Amino acid sequence: MEPEKTPGSLHSVVSILVVEDEEDHLDLIRRAFRDNSSFELSYATTLAEATKKIDAGPPDLVIADWLLPDGKGEELLLFVVQNFPIPFIIMTRHGDEQIAAQIIKAGAIDYGVKSSFTFFDLPRIADRAVREFRNSIDRDAVQEALMQSEEKFFRIFHGSPVLTLIVRCSDHIILDLNAIFEKKTGYRRSEPVGRTLTETGLWTDSRDPNAVVGI
Repeated sequence: MEPEKTPGSLHSVVSILVVEDEEDHLDLIRRAFRDNSSFELSYATTLAEATKKIDAGPPDLVIADWLLPDGKGEELLLFVVQNFPIPFIIMTRHGDEQIAAQIIKAGAIDYGVKSSFTFFDLPRIADRAVREFRNSIDRDAVQEALMQSEEKFFRIFHGSPVLTLIVRCSDHIILDLNAIFEKKTGYRRSEPVGRTLTETGLWTDSRDPNAVVGI
């Protein structure tokens, strides 16, 4: 049976690795997530243990303390950024703008200053972090697909042996021509762009141009 979702929650159970060595803080984190079935938590108390767990099976989110017994949370952040597409939240004991800027620059999606309120609010913070991270990945995927589509069109359009134009249907203004235009007409490609078909003098009837692509 799928866990009940609260409004605005993620659609599947989110696995979180909590990297924290202070037992009282771990207890507050456990309490914060205790009644929230949208998240599944696992724990590590050292940098080495966390690295091993992530390597064995990356979680959906990492929440790590800034200072650990065997190093800094930033070291774990860099390991994750270089190897796994996982959102990362750093928790610090004291608010420090310089550390905050350093954390975000290193690749963390968020950071928080340890307090009873912050621990209580962690489920909401975690939900937002995963959402933002997934949305950023989706946007990157869409942009990549658009770039590939544009590159494919560019290769086909300018590689075609047939003189081809892109013309705005509403007023027959030429928006672009393919590379073979110069070879077939003796005109530079830039000359007709922005003019209508009939204004160029190359076509006497704009209703019947040679190989026109209308948009």
